[in-house]
Amino acid sequence: KTYVPFPYFPISTQFGTVVSGQAVFSKFKMDSTTSLVFPFPPENPFWYNQFYLERLAQFVWHAEPDSLLIVNIHLEAWSASHRELQARMLVEYLKPIISKQATLIVGDFNVPPFYTPNKKEISDEQNQYELETTLNILKEGLELTEMLDDSTATLSSHYTFSSGTPTLKIDHIFYR
Repeated sequence: KTYVPFPYFPISTQFGTVVSGQAVFSKFKMDSTTSLVFPFPPENPFWYNQFYLERLAQFVWHAEPDSLLIVNIHLEAWSASHRELQARMLVEYLKPIISKQATLIVGDFNVPPFYTPNKKEISDEQNQYELETTLNILKEGLELTEMLDDSTATLSSHYTFSSGTPTLKIDHIFYR
């Protein structure tokens, strides 16, 4: 398989601890790093959040060769309203910083671009994307430009979800 399986019941079929994370690899010296860990969705029951992977934004500052901030994010997968909240938190955190230096915001946004030709292939559960504002919150709040704009939504080489047989782009690269 080319994906991490979702932990179905019964729990007894699951073995060991799942350790996950995200990283930025660079041939340039990283001057400093920090992260913003997003809160769990409040609508989840407490027992669900015990097994929930944390969603976060990782900030990496490079001074050489030019000043650059890289933000590696992984936003909420299941709740559109919580994903939008995370986007607003990111805007609030970055707004005073981003005006002073070049910035890349990359990662798993868990939302397709505005124009998605394969929406007919998306299940009803995933049709929540139709009215979602996560990308607008980030683009307008931080004055971002997407590296691969909506015109690339038809290029299957850019699809990233699901990992087994990708039919949708949910990972993005923004710059400012």
